[in-house]
Amino acid sequence: MTQSSNYRIWTAAVLVALLASAPAMAFDTLLVGVRDGDDPKIVIVDTFSGTSSKWNKDAGAIPQPGAIDVDIASGRVYVTSATSGGGIRVYDLAGNLQDTCCGGGWYPTGVFRDGSHIYSTQQDANRDIMRWDATSPFADAPSSGETGTNFTQAGSKLSNGRSIFRNAAGDITAVDLGGGARAAGLWSFDADGNADASPFITPATGRIDSASIQGGTIYALNSQSTKIQSYNGANGSFLSEIDAVAGNQLARDIFTGNFFISGGVSCNCVRIVGSDGLPAGIGTVNGVGEFPNAIDVIPEPATLALLAIGGGILLIRRRRA
Repeated sequence: MTQSSNYRIWTAAVLVALLASAPAMAFDTLLVGVRDGDDPKIVIVDTFSGTSSKWNKDAGAIPQPGAIDVDIASGRVYVTSATSGGGIRVYDLAGNLQDTCCGGGWYPTGVFRDGSHIYSTQQDANRDIMRWDATSPFADAPSSGETGTNFTQAGSKLSNGRSIFRNAAGDITAVDLGGGARAAGLWSFDADGNADASPFITPATGRIDSASIQGGTIYALNSQSTKIQSYNGANGSFLSEIDAVAGNQLARDIFTGNFFISGGVSCNCVRIVGSDGLPAGIGTVNGVGEFPNAIDVIPEPATLALLAIGGGILLIRRRRA
């Protein structure tokens, strides 16, 4: 066996050991958007202790009906509020408001930031997916395939948009609740904003209310059938489903395998569900606030360290090669 082969085996063994130790490293702190009467806010939730407290430090900055979606990317937290002209609030990881962007006469729901742009779906029938430059002061991005701030082209509007992300094939993909010209399901769009001829994913039963992608797999919360469903992130084919609980939005920690479901109208709580569909950890965190909606997992320092170590090992290997 060559020295190169031995090194590859050692590298793989180290990464496997790091990943195997990850579940003991926590990774389970959440940001949850709650309507909470006249005080809509973001709540930070510790799923080990079951405690929660207000996270965003600004007063009255999140308009009614409160946070609809939260996306954590590039050291910033992006929050939508589904109110006319509400725009997208941008926070640092400590909860300090950094900017307000992407406003207008629309109702932002889902939000997703990649390396160069911020994308947002909109509530109500037949509305565009919007796109902006991901650099302050968040100027409109009339690049190829756009008209003003519209990413989607004529005939490709969503009926009622929600979660948005890139699928494993690299295409922008969004949840549509249906009710308009476009059928319910997950729809994908090419680089010019044209929708595919048919949904990327159509659930066999119920309706997908929220979805996200991790590790090449799309996870969807089908609240009408109280299922968590998984799909191939590259081609949309169905993989499996587990029985879950009623809720509003779904997040997953890829390291621990746990799912987190915001309670919505069913309870003022966050439910923790394992990969078998049964309660995991402390099961339920109660008292997070009225109508928990948006939810995302905060990358813990241990998570970032794990990724940095893994990346460093690969970099060393590449340099020696």
